[in-house]
Amino acid sequence: MELDLNKKDTIPAINIEAVKNQEKEYKLIGRARCKPGQTLFSFNKVTGELKPATVTSECYISKFGTPAYKKKTNVEQNCFYFFALNEKNARKKIQR
Repeated sequence: MELDLNKKDTIPAINIEAVKNQEKEYKLIGRARCKPGQTLFSFNKVTGELKPATVTSECYISKFGTPAYKKKTNVEQNCFYFFALNEKNARKKIQR
């Protein structure tokens, strides 16, 4: 097999963009510890909509062989997330 240094990569640009989009999709934004008795709320800055955030729970086997649970939040654009006791307190936190 001969190595030709004059040829450019044969990977099309479309594939590279697709890989970059996939990497962007799984980027970790941050972590927050669940506070007992409180709800995770999401507030959309553009529309002004306040709603409880959707949280999914995954079950997996830990390194000790026992089942463990991991919770993930479905992140939406133009939203920020915070914990509050109820919707009334969540609106107070937004106004501050």
